Order: sequence, then C-alpha cells, then structure tokens
Amino acid sequence: MLGDAILLSRFMHTLSQFYQGLPLQYAAPTFKKQHFPTPSCSISDEFWPHIPHLHDTCFFNELGEIFAESRKNVEHLKWRFESHDLSEFRSALASHGQDETFLSKHDCLTAYLVAILNHHRSMPVQKVTNASSVSSLYS
Repeated sequence: MLGDAILLSRFMHTLSQFYQGLPLQYAAPTFKKQHFPTPSCSISDEFWPHIPHLHDTCFFNELGEIFAESRKNVEHLKWRFESHDLSEFRSALASHGQDETFLSKHDCLTAYLVAILNHHRSMPVQKVTNASSVSSLYS
C-alpha cells in the first residue's frame, strides 16, 4: 500500500473496526487520486517528527545493507494455536472484562504475547503496534 498518513490511519482504523465487528466509519477505499490541501506550517512542524521514514531517507543501493543490519538480531518464530485453545483463551479474557468489549482472535493473541513479554522483561510493554500477515500456505 502506498499513501500518506491519512490513508494509513484510515486503513488501520477500518481494519480495527472490521476485527471488532463494528460498522465502518469511512467509505470503502477506491483507486481514485485524492487531492488534499497543503498542510499549514504548524501542522507540518507538529507531525514531522512522527514520520522519520519520509524524511530520513537513503539511497536505493544502501537499502540492502541497512535492512541486513536491522535484522541481525531478529529470529523468526512459528507458533501454532489450535482453534479450540484460542476460543477458550478468548472466553477467559472476555469473562474478566468489565464491559461488552468485543475481543478478536488477533486481540487475544496480542494479549498473550504481551503477557509473556511482560513476565520476562524488567520493563513492561507500554505500546503495541500490530502488523498482520496471512499466509495462503495453510488455506
């Protein structure tokens, strides 16, 4: 997906609404080019620090080396959860909730991972950002 911060924000919000079973707030995306007004200087100054990937760029021939460096301490993990185990976990989490908040399977798996990390780290996780990928390998 290629787009600006508004597109990413709306995409993530729409995805969240979909996972929660809530009605969509924004219209379905189209391939029409959107024309947004140029932001004011104050808006640009406020959000510029939050988008370093748009202004701290590098040359294309440097990307491979930068990517390899960023991945040198990364390990690939594969976990498998049986559907019934995930359903039980989801029910257990839902029964501890105060309100009627819908918990998706993705929410439950994220909570499980954060709980494991918090149990083994001296500093607890403060912020979670999800990126999901669905493989057609098991479809």
